[in-house]
Amino acid sequence: MTKKINSKIAKCLCGGIKIKVKGKLADVINCHCSQCRKTHGNYAAYTHCLDENVTFISKKTLKWYQSSSIAKRGFCSRCGASMFYKLLKSKELDIAAGMFSNPTTMKTVSNIFTKDKLDYYELDLRLPSFERDSIQRINSYTSTMTGLIIPKKTILELRRIDDKKDKF
Repeated sequence: MTKKINSKIAKCLCGGIKIKVKGKLADVINCHCSQCRKTHGNYAAYTHCLDENVTFISKKTLKWYQSSSIAKRGFCSRCGASMFYKLLKSKELDIAAGMFSNPTTMKTVSNIFTKDKLDYYELDLRLPSFERDSIQRINSYTSTMTGLIIPKKTILELRRIDDKKDKF
């Protein structure tokens, strides 16, 4: 008897970008940093997985924007959907959680970079919140998915980039 591996489909509004993700999706983290806010028009809600678990069914409209010296963001050149965030040296891909259909099996587990949150909305006080990034997220993002550890220099660079608000 073979065990069926779960997979989920994510796609942008126009369908120009469509992916299949193999395996369980990571829980969602809401990022309130200035770059995510400017990319999404609000805070961003991301899940993540290993690159090797992503199959592109369609990527004819996928464009990448290098948003910092260590990361890039993937978007649809037709409908404008912001779909991906990727650290350049990572083997993992962050995927905007809203690109999936129900049931997702994901749940929102925390808020990060809350020091950049705007005043027009409130955080869910039942969730852990971190002014910058969380060690728990970093450990979850690396150890459980790949066994890798993000170098301290990269974490400091992420914080430095986030501190450069409104650079766009």
